[in-house]
Amino acid sequence: MKIATLVLLLATLLIATASAADQAADNSAATSVAIDFARPSGKIRALHGVNNGPVMWGYADDVTKYHVDAGFPSTRLHDAHWPSPDVVDVPCIFPIFDADADDPKYYCFTKTDAYLAPIVKHGSRITYRLGTSIENRLRNVIKPGVNNHPPKDYAKWAKICINIIRHYNEGWANGYHYNIKYFEIWNEPDGVGTWTGTMEQYFKLYEVAAKAIKAHDPSLKVGGPVMGGPIPFDTEPFLTYCRDRKLPLDFYAWHYYTDAPSELARVAILARAFLDKYGFKNAESHLTEWHYIMPPGLPDLGPVESLGDPQPKKMADIRKYFAEMRGPKGASFTATALMLLQDTPLDMSNFYAADTNPWSMFDECGIPGRVYYVFLAFHQLTKTPNRVACEKQGDPQSKVTLCAGVSDDRKTASILVSNFAATPHKLSLRLQNLPLPQPVQVETFAVDATHAFASLGKTTWKRDESTLTLELPDHAVYLVRLGPASAK
Repeated sequence: MKIATLVLLLATLLIATASAADQAADNSAATSVAIDFARPSGKIRALHGVNNGPVMWGYADDVTKYHVDAGFPSTRLHDAHWPSPDVVDVPCIFPIFDADADDPKYYCFTKTDAYLAPIVKHGSRITYRLGTSIENRLRNVIKPGVNNHPPKDYAKWAKICINIIRHYNEGWANGYHYNIKYFEIWNEPDGVGTWTGTMEQYFKLYEVAAKAIKAHDPSLKVGGPVMGGPIPFDTEPFLTYCRDRKLPLDFYAWHYYTDAPSELARVAILARAFLDKYGFKNAESHLTEWHYIMPPGLPDLGPVESLGDPQPKKMADIRKYFAEMRGPKGASFTATALMLLQDTPLDMSNFYAADTNPWSMFDECGIPGRVYYVFLAFHQLTKTPNRVACEKQGDPQSKVTLCAGVSDDRKTASILVSNFAATPHKLSLRLQNLPLPQPVQVETFAVDATHAFASLGKTTWKRDESTLTLELPDHAVYLVRLGPASAK
């Protein structure tokens, strides 16, 4: 048995064990945490990227303000305007594959131009997924789908992709100069509704497209294989293929959905290990889809013959599922994951999603769920980017996770705390060597069942008091902000 196979089996066992432990841990005991501002612990990395931009074609057509306030550092484009995509996808921009790929008149850029504009305006870094959106429902009605087949001419498909790049980076066809750097080749070729070909066909498509894009502009970053799981690193054949043919692989894109935050951290470490093993030590690792998913996952609606049946009970279950996913439990999961990922060699992550599709942090009317407010809190944490040491003492099974940092001018500090448990938890924060001018104003913001990043009040902290006490409800996220007492 290969060493890599043994590693994967071990990882699978660890992940399954972690999932059970994460859900079953008792959180009844108190925890004490020493936060030492004189012990630097690297930088707090802005890993709170998302999928999809803020403009939709529907009742809730614009959530731009929410995107700006949360400061999403990166935006991956995939399933835009789901379930009826009319932007971003290659067939949406170039709908007649047999047309002349060099003639601008056959390209339909207008809607995608409008879709990208607010993302670029507000400074979020784009990862452009070249390919198509998922066709789960469509696949059941029109077997085996419409746009999820291997292109009939790989070289022509690559040329179309390059002209899309030229439009957004080089001004081609009345285009722009957006300087988009990251381009994914397809999406989840191992998934249902996304790819009808074989893995070998995908590998060849990646080879042709990646070589063409790099030949056109070596500064661009190409990535794949964008596998969907269940463990996305059973893709050794892809890495072998790229290594043996010396193909460009600037970033390794992978997806992971789970109910245990620790899994994301473990798998991120595995991703880096696989890249290094196959010689891609300079390739970045991108988690381009993730969010909380309740076991055993979304209820199945059944075969195509049942699609005419409204199935109200199943639909009610699905509605409940989505509400929990974007509610307090999903929020505490998300905050915990964002903090645990700080200790992994992950380069970028993109939560799925930030538009109004059912898996989004917003509902279909554009109303933010509790998950959105966690992103808002995490963005505030990144404004104090100099991470400091946090050491927990007390209940070893505590599902409380913390991250603390201080600003560059050492005048403000913040502490993010997540309780990913179904029981309340008492937390004592011992602040050591706090560099802020005295006295210090402390303001706590809560994201829980009754608060949407709401202030719980302000207090004045003095050095001789040393300890702050927090009473965390179940599935709660608190941001503690420390600054000059005179601050408005």
